[in-house]
Amino acid sequence: MGNAVMAWKQRLFEELARGSDLLCLEVLGRQFTVRWGRAVTWQQRESMSSAWARCASSREPVLPPPPMEPTDNLPFTASVICRSAKHDGGTFHMRAASFVELAENLTSRLTVEAILANAGGLTMLHACGVAHPATGAVVALVAKSGTGKTTAASVLAKTYGYVTDETVAIRPDGSVVQYPKPLSVKQGPGVPKLQVGPGELGLQPAPAMPFIQSIVLLNRVQGEPPPAPVLEKVPLADAVLALIPDSSSQGDIQEPLQSLCRLIDSVGGVWQVTYSEAADLPAALAPLFRTQLPK
Repeated sequence: MGNAVMAWKQRLFEELARGSDLLCLEVLGRQFTVRWGRAVTWQQRESMSSAWARCASSREPVLPPPPMEPTDNLPFTASVICRSAKHDGGTFHMRAASFVELAENLTSRLTVEAILANAGGLTMLHACGVAHPATGAVVALVAKSGTGKTTAASVLAKTYGYVTDETVAIRPDGSVVQYPKPLSVKQGPGVPKLQVGPGELGLQPAPAMPFIQSIVLLNRVQGEPPPAPVLEKVPLADAVLALIPDSSSQGDIQEPLQSLCRLIDSVGGVWQVTYSEAADLPAALAPLFRTQLPK
């Protein structure tokens, strides 16, 4: 009986996979499988596979249950299963009024689940990250939501490798776990953000073994004429106070404050770039990619 059930599940999985009903992803080292509801069209499924291509998982997936039944107001559905050795995200279901809303909610939920699964093991900065294509040196640009991270990533990663526009996850040895998710692009007030794949925006892939080299606070200002960008060191106490609210689950790490200070010390302190136009960032940040080689 057990073999028959396993064989049936394997056939079901193969049929679903052939029909592009499944999206198999690796997010910050955790495995997710997304199963689309019937209202999601073939073109929409293909668009999500393309947008998430750099997070595609090669591991054998776990099959999620069928999505919830749609309603008149919430016709777009998906079910997701998370596999994690530490944090059992289990299965969750999603429903939305539009596919764009479903896609945005999925991106947010996957990020939250992956962060919870890695709590206590990784230092996770609310930042975009780009890496030097030859050395793997990562510059993490820390900022709150809606203050320029995605724009900065989309500009810088046309030259440097795109690591993430959301969470720079750092292991104790300084290596960085890539999270090259789709970029969440604003469309207008009150409208769900569009999930656009990094390849579609011409962003370069990150090298295979990235490591943290610099941490930079983004400080975007307005002015006429636009002021020239300024890159300057931040005092340690100010740096810690700035990073704590933009760190995820730092309190779960052993000696959280000391750990954050050790990270700051390992990269030679924290910088701040004050700028007006994202186009100025590549030149302003170029010196940070040349300061050191991997330890």
